[in-house]
Amino acid sequence: MTGCLRHINLLRWKDGTTQAAVDALGGELQRMAREIPEVRTLSYGPDLGLMDGNADFIIQEEFDDAGAFRRYAAHPAHERMIRDFLRPILAARHAIQFIASDPPHGL
Repeated sequence: MTGCLRHINLLRWKDGTTQAAVDALGGELQRMAREIPEVRTLSYGPDLGLMDGNADFIIQEEFDDAGAFRRYAAHPAHERMIRDFLRPILAARHAIQFIASDPPHGL
């Protein structure tokens, strides 16, 4: 396998979700990534509002392989983030895991 395993979450918030709750999730994501050694990279943020119908928020993480992703998914810090910070504000989620590779030169 070349490249890395990329995990992407596209999220929609429940009506009434506050910026404070989203900020708290961001802080917890950072703490979680520091606690789980399998997380190679983490990025997240709100949609820029450039098109109607987009998700509200993205979380993107990279892992060495499927085993690393599975260890991350079962880690208590990941479970805590979902239970205490994500589920209370989450209305809908779409996710995908795929092998990301560098595009051919020139693209």
